[in-house]
Amino acid sequence: MNDHTAEAEEESLKLVYDIREALCSTLTALEGKPNPGYSFTYIYFLAGYLNRAADGFVLLRTNGRIDSSKLLIRPAIEAMFRLTAVLLKPDLFYRVAYGEHEEDLKLLRQASRHASTKFDENALVKQWSEFSAKYKAEFPQSSASCNRLSLEEAAINANMSGYYDAYYRMYCRYQHVALRAVGRTLDELTDAQDNRAIALCIFAALESLTALGAPSPSNFDSLRDRLKPPSTEPTAA
Repeated sequence: MNDHTAEAEEESLKLVYDIREALCSTLTALEGKPNPGYSFTYIYFLAGYLNRAADGFVLLRTNGRIDSSKLLIRPAIEAMFRLTAVLLKPDLFYRVAYGEHEEDLKLLRQASRHASTKFDENALVKQWSEFSAKYKAEFPQSSASCNRLSLEEAAINANMSGYYDAYYRMYCRYQHVALRAVGRTLDELTDAQDNRAIALCIFAALESLTALGAPSPSNFDSLRDRLKPPSTEPTAA
């Protein structure tokens, strides 16, 4: 892995494992318990998604599938941006839901043209109307804006625009099949950052759940200390 030593890899991967273990325990503790509203449910689901992504990442990494593990990092960072943005500004969840609804409509319209089963668009529109009414009743002070929340906006609202401009753009190149990524020359920059990138994402999930009232693991502070970046690493703006 270029200049990334085996010792550094083992240490940083151990951090991923330890944070994921804490996140998994927190998610288990919340199973079946009532939650305060839609934004909490969204954060809980995203935390579960990140838990599964980290599980796959660790499995690939420990079996020497470094190249494959990199493909899981970009979606994990996207989940971190959205999760943190909604935690800090719960009103943003309505914009997230609206954007998802619009994308669902486009997807299902296209899919129905190539499928034998006709898509019931009216049912999906009705479902959205019911959700919108319930949301506005539960959060009457919310602006409930029908304005999609872009990922960059999510990063800004999560106070992570610096991370968006640096590491997110770098890991996007793997999914975009950029020349540096497919030629493996980008690995020189990413090998030493992969584990910490995933660790940061799942710690954000753990931190968000504890901020919403979930039980904090006994090693929470030590995990946060181990996650602190080197002084030379760009931080979120």
